[in-house]
Amino acid sequence: MSVPERFAPQEEENESGGHSLEPMHFSDLPEVLVIERACFSDPWPEFAFVQGLSCADCYSRVTRKNGQVSGYLIGYVSSLEIHIANVAVSPAFRRQGVARRLMLDVLEGTNLRCTSAVLDVRESNHPAIRLYLSLGFRPIGRRPRYYRHPVEDAIVMTTKCRTPRKNARERD
Repeated sequence: MSVPERFAPQEEENESGGHSLEPMHFSDLPEVLVIERACFSDPWPEFAFVQGLSCADCYSRVTRKNGQVSGYLIGYVSSLEIHIANVAVSPAFRRQGVARRLMLDVLEGTNLRCTSAVLDVRESNHPAIRLYLSLGFRPIGRRPRYYRHPVEDAIVMTTKCRTPRKNARERD
């Protein structure tokens, strides 16, 4: 069975009501690191986030609800492609459309001027794979033994970025 068949969307995530979206700052790192450690068996170390935030090609966003970081995304822009390197949502805020909102910000972000996005996902991360498929990502390859703790393959996925539809005033 192919990846798209195995992970067809089940139910739509709820709207991301109440979650604001903004650039990630160094001051967000304590909360981001708590989420990172809660979400991943082999979390990024703090210096990886510091390096990312210090890099001109890094695109990083956080979502907040009631002032608390609820999720984040980090990507790296190279020419016309963005590599989405890390996306996570606090367990307390899952199933509220947070990851979808972060991903749509990248895919519809006119300021990025990217034409495509690529990411790696753990082959056992079925909720993430379903989300990515629902956003138009398609598998293009596999990275054997890419992840540690436990060792597991990564599925490489890509999609085209899209420009949001312009409203009537912007078209005129």
